[in-house]
Amino acid sequence: MSLKKKSEKHKEIEPIKIFSHSGKRPVSDIIAPIESLPAFKKSVQLASNEEPEPLAGPVSEEQENFKPEPKINFFDAPSLKEKETLVEQPFQQSAEPRRLGRFLLASFLAISAGLAVYVAVAVLPRVNLKIVLQKKSSDFNESVNVSLKSSDLPAELFIQKGNNLFFFSASNKKRIEVKAKGEVIIYNAYSSQAQSLVATTRFLTPDNKIFRLDKAITVPGAKVVDGKITPSSITAAMTADKAGEEYNIGPIARLAIPGFKGTPKYDGFYGEIKEPITGGFIGEAAVPTAEELKTAKSQMSQALEETLKQRVLNGLPADFKNLEGSQEFKILKEEIIYKVPEPGRFGIFLDSQFRLLSFKESDIKTFFVNKALSQLEGDYDVLSSGFEYGTARADFAKGILSFPVKARLSLRRALDIENFRKQAVGKKETELKSLIFSLPGLETGKISFWPFWVGRVPQDLSRVAIDVE
Repeated sequence: MSLKKKSEKHKEIEPIKIFSHSGKRPVSDIIAPIESLPAFKKSVQLASNEEPEPLAGPVSEEQENFKPEPKINFFDAPSLKEKETLVEQPFQQSAEPRRLGRFLLASFLAISAGLAVYVAVAVLPRVNLKIVLQKKSSDFNESVNVSLKSSDLPAELFIQKGNNLFFFSASNKKRIEVKAKGEVIIYNAYSSQAQSLVATTRFLTPDNKIFRLDKAITVPGAKVVDGKITPSSITAAMTADKAGEEYNIGPIARLAIPGFKGTPKYDGFYGEIKEPITGGFIGEAAVPTAEELKTAKSQMSQALEETLKQRVLNGLPADFKNLEGSQEFKILKEEIIYKVPEPGRFGIFLDSQFRLLSFKESDIKTFFVNKALSQLEGDYDVLSSGFEYGTARADFAKGILSFPVKARLSLRRALDIENFRKQAVGKKETELKSLIFSLPGLETGKISFWPFWVGRVPQDLSRVAIDVE
């Protein structure tokens, strides 16, 4: 095999005939193919620097005069450089990824170290303080009065009114005459002076029907402001002057008082019927016996009282107390109805009222806490309180409720925890101990730093836990 090309730097020469004792041998038998050469052996020269040994056998004249070209490094050939570049390219590109990997690793280690420092300094450090302060107990067993007029122990009045009509069977029948009954509102638009009215005082309707007061009353004086009169009023019971259904009337806006006719008071005093007057009757009707009437009234009263009581209690605020003896149920108006749709039956109409005198338990607590603090030196906080109440006595006319109370209080020396936490921030253990020992009423204290290398209270208030006992 012969080499057909040489470097462009050299002129064309006659192909060299190589002789050997073994005949012709291809160059590939002497030189390994380029593809099999290791790419990193770029500096290795395959051409020997020594003079070739003379070939054995006869030599021609041309061979004798032949001057060999300067020896060329095998890898200097242009065609072979391209091969070399292609083979070495992967090793030239591997340097940049190595540098990037080292940079990323260094960055990760730096971030991890910074995060570890932050956690150790800002997240982990905390201090736990356990402080035990002096405790006191106070017991009381006293009678207490609450009043509608008191500011220290105030009472409140809760009222519910209601009425109903029930029908019952009657055993007897007879002819009866019944007068209509109802209420009248009496106004004083005359002067600021009160006016007394005797029982049976007459009130006249526009159609000349007369009703009379059941009891004596006093109409309060009117309010006079800058010469202008604001009428006062009072409600009173009255009965028709005669029996019969024609007196079942109302509402009526104005009833005159004939006794004042001919005087200035005639226009200044007058009555008003807001709710209809009922019950007037003349004729034969079912009439209950005394026992039947008593049973009917009892059943109605119980039903009305329970209904009104539940209304009051359902509306009672959570802090208010309902004591036995603090309630009152009262029948305001009672009327027997003889004219009913069903024969042999009669009706009973009751108008009633339920009242409850009550108080806030928080006011009772404040009363006894102040009493306990007055017997102690220093500031104390209330840890717990308990109260037991006895049967109450209610005076609804005066608005006073009296009852016995057993009070039990547990108190502890006061400590402003948030202020103490602020004072503790940044202090060393010895300074923190001094701060704790300065607390009034201190019994014992315990300090715990975490982790072990922490020597000061953290600046972050949330990292300071205080347990007070």
